[in-house]
Amino acid sequence: MDAVWWCALAGGIGGLMNATTSHNLFLWPFRVPPVGIVMPGLVANIGIGGLAGLAGVRAFCGPAGPATTPAGNLALTLAAALVAGGLAARWLTSEVDVRLLRAAASRACAAPAAHPDTVRAMEIAPPYEVFQTAADLVPKFRSLQGTDAGRV
Repeated sequence: MDAVWWCALAGGIGGLMNATTSHNLFLWPFRVPPVGIVMPGLVANIGIGGLAGLAGVRAFCGPAGPATTPAGNLALTLAAALVAGGLAARWLTSEVDVRLLRAAASRACAAPAAHPDTVRAMEIAPPYEVFQTAADLVPKFRSLQGTDAGRV
């Protein structure tokens, strides 16, 4: 296998490591229904990491790639690709987490005061679970359409 593909693989491994640490262990990306935010998942983390690993290697080694570097520099190049892949995937999931937490705060503002145990659980939960909990705190109102409640 060519050294460039090893660097893409190292970047993908960096993306996989990010997915495991950022609670994105579901396979495919999915859209959070009420707000339309896309959670990246494993495939997107590995893909972004692999592309960032390739881009980092091209920036580090130039257009010739890591094939022209000595063996010692190849290990350094692979480590740089791993770090670049992990950081790029982390940047992506961080942006998604910011949007989710902003939506959760907006939902929580519309809810009545929560139980202190719920608040403590939200402090340490991953962002998607915080959003789900905040959405569950908002009271659900029934529609009065079709009933006698609106008639005088």
